Amino acid sequence: MGFPGPSEALTHASFAGRTQIFSLLAPRPPTFETVLFPGHVHPNQCGPMDLPNVTAMNLGERFVQLREARFAVISLYSRLREDLPRWLVEELDDPRFTLYVARGDEKLEKKYVDRGNFFRGLHPVYNPLITDREATYFRGAAYAYYRFRQDAIADTIDQLLHSPHYDHHLCRELLELGCLDQYGKDEQAYQFLEQYEDHAKGESNGSMEGMD
Repeated sequence: MGFPGPSEALTHASFAGRTQIFSLLAPRPPTFETVLFPGHVHPNQCGPMDLPNVTAMNLGERFVQLREARFAVISLYSRLREDLPRWLVEELDDPRFTLYVARGDEKLEKKYVDRGNFFRGLHPVYNPLITDREATYFRGAAYAYYRFRQDAIADTIDQLLHSPHYDHHLCRELLELGCLDQYGKDEQAYQFLEQYEDHAKGESNGSMEGMD
């Protein structure tokens, strides 16, 4: 789901007897309804940040660095669940997200959408070390902190979501195996890395043979 530029994005609308700021989202098929987001869309860009500097000399060292990066994600996720009020945590865990559809000149009707799908469409996630559930919670938490005027924390969350890593497939496989979340799965991780390296060497050799 896209949204217009800053000059077009904001509109005033009346809801529950109050005038509020809503962000006008680009209409989507099949209905092409005028859909409004409650508040400002943050941020108004969705591209990835620069790739990180990698100093690992082999896959073993790379695995250690990826696990450290994953631990940073887990730490922030746990902190945000502990620091935010319980009512807000429950709201961010709700799979439904409320948008509004314009009916007539002044009437707005609630429209419920899947929270995870909505945020992934509006704000693509480029960090392969974050699960879909965590990404949805992170994005909701970022909006909460923007609403509370704590932009520094919100920007930190947003940067984490937009931080890519080299070899997306490798990162996702290790994440799904659970090897990055605890130390007890090192053997499984290294077995996977050996197979991964052998597969990569096989593809490289095949490409070289094709050039001969």
